[in-house]
Amino acid sequence: MSFFIRVRDKLLLLLLLRIKTSGYYAVRSLPNDLKVLVGKEDPFIVDGGANFGDTTQTFLAQFRQPTIYAFEANKEVTQLLEK
Repeated sequence: MSFFIRVRDKLLLLLLLRIKTSGYYAVRSLPNDLKVLVGKEDPFIVDGGANFGDTTQTFLAQFRQPTIYAFEANKEVTQLLEK
């Protein structure tokens, strides 16, 4: 099992333990659930391994005024992100 899958599974477990539900335990939409867990419209977010910015775009769509620092090690992809 890769490191990223283990991290993802741990995060999902933490979300399931803390999420506000309406009587049932299920992750309906990870971005919406994150918004509920964060509880504010201007979070500070670090996107390590930003790749092409898909997750960053999700955060921008979910929060009104997020502060996002996105990092990507691949130089070619980084140039695309900067545009």
